Amino acid sequence: MACQLSDEQERDSVEAWQTSRKYATLYGEIPTSFTTLVRSLLADQETGGQFSSGSEWQMLRLLRTASMKGPFYFALKTFLPEAIDEPAKSLKELLHRFQARDVAGFLGLLYLYRRAKRLCNADEFERLTEQFHTQVEVAGHVGIAMPNIGFPLAVFSLSLPVLSRAAFLIHDCKGFAAYRRQCKISKIPYDFEYEFGRWSCTHVQITSNLAVAVGFSAEFAHALSRGLAQKELGDEKANKVAYATQICKLWTDALLENGKEPDIVHSGNFYPSQTALERLLAACERVRQNGSAHEWLEKGKDSVNCEDMPELFK
Repeated sequence: MACQLSDEQERDSVEAWQTSRKYATLYGEIPTSFTTLVRSLLADQETGGQFSSGSEWQMLRLLRTASMKGPFYFALKTFLPEAIDEPAKSLKELLHRFQARDVAGFLGLLYLYRRAKRLCNADEFERLTEQFHTQVEVAGHVGIAMPNIGFPLAVFSLSLPVLSRAAFLIHDCKGFAAYRRQCKISKIPYDFEYEFGRWSCTHVQITSNLAVAVGFSAEFAHALSRGLAQKELGDEKANKVAYATQICKLWTDALLENGKEPDIVHSGNFYPSQTALERLLAACERVRQNGSAHEWLEKGKDSVNCEDMPELFK
């Protein structure tokens, strides 16, 4: 007699993962040139974090377009404001304020956010992303404050679970609206059982596929989804990326809720220096009080002007 799979095993089946890949393809075919650039930037990080001549040239070509220059400038102003406060500089100088992996995370998130906003029902997408900008912003600050988390993993940890649920919305607007209402009634952000029952996979599986789609490794993507799926804090030695994902989520939630670090015991490898902690707490308090500083993901070519970007027009 065949053994019956548990609900959790069934949700993690080969069939569920195959289904999740189909939902990820609803974002459309991503240009090879884009994923090649992201992989090049991640390879640059492995060799010290500086940009290779090829990835630098490709990024500068992108940054000369207004639609990319706007969000990049405001991302820099959000997460590294001191870089903007310095004397007038070239685009090349601005690019080098970030590490290569930071730019890879910036590109991946921006692409997926813009695609989701374009493809989703506008009203439902607005409800889905109600806290999105503040959560991603605080997570980004957490990743910068803790190098063992880093900017890409940090922003992906908070953004991709939302953008992966957007795939359900793209596919099944009516069903997603019912799902959203059910989660609201139950006072939970998501429900794996409901997702699997209606769409035959969970959003964290789609998260993994989206990370791969924009150029991140399968190993990174699987560890990210594993960290998002685990209910209890895992073992750092067993999977560092999954552990870092959980730590980022715990810190982000605590900072947004009460402006303080989480009251948990965790590895000292994931704790900011005193200076970084002070900067992190100050930045997150500003977000708590005033919301997202610039909503950099919403910026486009209309933001590229002397009023909004005075430092680039001096």
